Amino acid sequence: MFTRVSLLIASTTIALSAGDGAPPATAPSSTSPSPDHPANPAQQQGSPWTMIILMVGVFAVMWFLLIRPQKKEEKRRQELIGATKRGDKVVTIGGLHGTVEAVGEQTIDIRVGEDKNSVLMTFNKTAILTNTTANASTVDAAKK
Repeated sequence: MFTRVSLLIASTTIALSAGDGAPPATAPSSTSPSPDHPANPAQQQGSPWTMIILMVGVFAVMWFLLIRPQKKEEKRRQELIGATKRGDKVVTIGGLHGTVEAVGEQTIDIRVGEDKNSVLMTFNKTAILTNTTANASTVDAAKK
């Protein structure tokens, strides 16, 4: 019984002293701290250059992992859309396969289906996901 009570008191004392986040109270020092040795070592801070270098490093990592690949993909996509011409076979972002009939300033007309069952649809140019005709020609060029 005595052991349980002493363990309970000891654990409560430890929890209360560590729980509030305040450092344990110490007796005041009779000597004043010198400028070379501050009284509380926790008040020392690192160089501001360390924080600047860290922030630049984080930005560089973000640039190379997120921003740069996204810009390269957007540039590739714009080139693909710009090179699309009449007769190319394309796939839209919705998965629709068709043949380009006309290319306008902001829109593109795509014929879907074959012969009597074909339908002419108008899309924004940004709806083009891939140009299968251009992809096939680049694969053929790479093989040669």
